[in-house]
Amino acid sequence: MTLPTLSPHAAVETGIELFLASLAEAGPFGRSPLSPGTRRAYGVDLDQFARFLHTRVTAPTVASVPTEAVAAFAGHLTDAGRSPRTVARKLAAVRRLFHFLRSQGVCRCDPSAGVRPPAPSADPAPPTPEEMRALLALPERGSFTGARNRALLELVYGCGLRLSEAVNLNLSHLGLADGRLRITGATPRAVPLGPQAAEALRAYLLRRAEVLLAREISSVDAGALFVSARGRRLHPRSIQRIVDRYLRHLGAPPGPPRAGPPRRHRGIGQLRAACARHLLEAGADPGLVSALLDRRAAASDPDRGREISELTARYRQAHPRA
Repeated sequence: MTLPTLSPHAAVETGIELFLASLAEAGPFGRSPLSPGTRRAYGVDLDQFARFLHTRVTAPTVASVPTEAVAAFAGHLTDAGRSPRTVARKLAAVRRLFHFLRSQGVCRCDPSAGVRPPAPSADPAPPTPEEMRALLALPERGSFTGARNRALLELVYGCGLRLSEAVNLNLSHLGLADGRLRITGATPRAVPLGPQAAEALRAYLLRRAEVLLAREISSVDAGALFVSARGRRLHPRSIQRIVDRYLRHLGAPPGPPRAGPPRRHRGIGQLRAACARHLLEAGADPGLVSALLDRRAAASDPDRGREISELTARYRQAHPRA
């Protein structure tokens, strides 16, 4: 493959193409080339930047991009609801592009040098117990999707699950008879399963069985707990979108949707934070809350069995869904 020639009058797309090609080469001091995945990420961010430039600059070249256009790109991302972390990542890709162009002698200055991403806003407070009751009442119960979403929300909040833990749950991890959920991972642990979550899970499992029976066994993830309507294990992004959708609905003001950028919403981590806060506010011991949320390595403790029993008893006294 013959790469185009780079000059100050080359199109921005040409500079991006040569920059991405340079990322596949070994750098000085024995630095390894970037992975294909990282190069693809740079490509996506810079392609978005190039397309935006055409709305601000006529036929932009590598030497004709003004600082105002880079600042406008950052503002455009912010107005579109992108997080400060995402904006910072895309600006970092733009900076690295212009660092490369300057090293090639085709760009005298870096138009991204004075552009800074917006400061990250403070994380929103976890939902209150009243908000959680309203949230858990949102999924309708007459369909597979509604039953699944309700069980997912009950389990994430009731057990303080991480996203990765919710994704990797299998049917074999459920202990509906003894009211416990087994979580695998770096620190395997058992946590109490509240009656509200258990009831939602039983309703969902009936719907789940109907969906899977209608599918070829070879095309479904029969062991996965949370599956799609096609019987496949839910992807992390799918679970995050489900949680975000209900949280966004919970926080929406009355009346028709407002124009403008979307409001910043809470992610699945806020349900985990709500679980911890509500237990502590109800008088649960901080050490037991840490054990529930796996904030300390308690699985190897010699008194682990006694600890689980104590945790279960305190959980049933303190958690709003128990």
